Amino acid sequence: MIIKFTKVLDEIATLPTLHIPIGVNLNTGNPVCIDLQDSPHTVIAGITGFGKSSLINVIFTSIRLRSNDIRLLYFNPLSINSKKIFPNSIEEYNVDQIGKQLKSEVNRMQSLYDTNPTHTVLVIDECSIICEDKANTSAIEAIAKTGRHSNYCLFLLTQFPTLQSFGNSSLIKQNLHNQIVFRCGDSIRATHSVLAKDIEADKLYKKGECLVRTPNILANYGHPLHCQAFYLPSNELSKFIPDNKTDTEAPEQNENSWLTKNMLNTILSFLKDNKAISGKDIRKLLNCQNNLAQKFLSFLLKRGIIIQPESKSSKYTISNKLNLDLNSDLTWILDNPHNEKENLDTSPKSNIINLKQYLKRR
Repeated sequence: MIIKFTKVLDEIATLPTLHIPIGVNLNTGNPVCIDLQDSPHTVIAGITGFGKSSLINVIFTSIRLRSNDIRLLYFNPLSINSKKIFPNSIEEYNVDQIGKQLKSEVNRMQSLYDTNPTHTVLVIDECSIICEDKANTSAIEAIAKTGRHSNYCLFLLTQFPTLQSFGNSSLIKQNLHNQIVFRCGDSIRATHSVLAKDIEADKLYKKGECLVRTPNILANYGHPLHCQAFYLPSNELSKFIPDNKTDTEAPEQNENSWLTKNMLNTILSFLKDNKAISGKDIRKLLNCQNNLAQKFLSFLLKRGIIIQPESKSSKYTISNKLNLDLNSDLTWILDNPHNEKENLDTSPKSNIINLKQYLKRR
């Protein structure tokens, strides 16, 4: 039995944005949803060809139909080139990009802790491959553990729902609130399965047939629901998700647009009175997370304000290589890609601009 996603579009439009339609309860005929607000992390398990990919299409589409603000990211280790599977409003990362982007998402998540930002949904395909790298496992662990506080939601896909597929991480296992399981092989009976013991997915034989277990299905008293997942093939995605996020349409941004006057004043006042600075100093001064502190350090290094230590010391020495007296006359070296200053000389000394003048222009 196939239940096309297109037949329930009207009902989905009335749902809260974070209520994700999964399919239809085969016993009652009622639709089954998971609530990412209450239970943000989900495992989707099943062997190839039984409905995992179609369900991801349903998840992405159901969110995009109701919101353009939620970030949607798809990680696919089987992709080895830049060819996109989904429309441009969904970010995709291939095997060469996954590690770097997961690390970036952890830093972003930490910087947004308890600030109630826009939700971010990460769909991570073939977890058994991604978690072969311990750094990737650690990143997924961090998101699974504290992502709720930064409005991060995980969908982890695997053919083998064993602990080994998740880097042997019990932390990931205990934070997978929702379980959606299509037909699985013998791994469903493995001693170290990540699924509940009453998930008997080796008895599911039809495509799209699945068991759904989620804390917010109270009517079934926690037992898995026998469902038929909605069907949406990839070639129909463009009908529902517009390609509205292309490189040519993206607005040009100043690389320093994240800077503020208060941030500059705080850090440069510190530099005026000290001979060295560290990332820890910046985090404390700006009350920020590590990713922003590292960004500021990079900004200072590029402009010659500080010098990278040769030893393993975490302190960066303040530079006087341009004969600047930072203790008496605070100055700032400014790159001028937009020619803000007319007739700008290209010599290093001419690029020294008084901080007060620089801040006035901002």
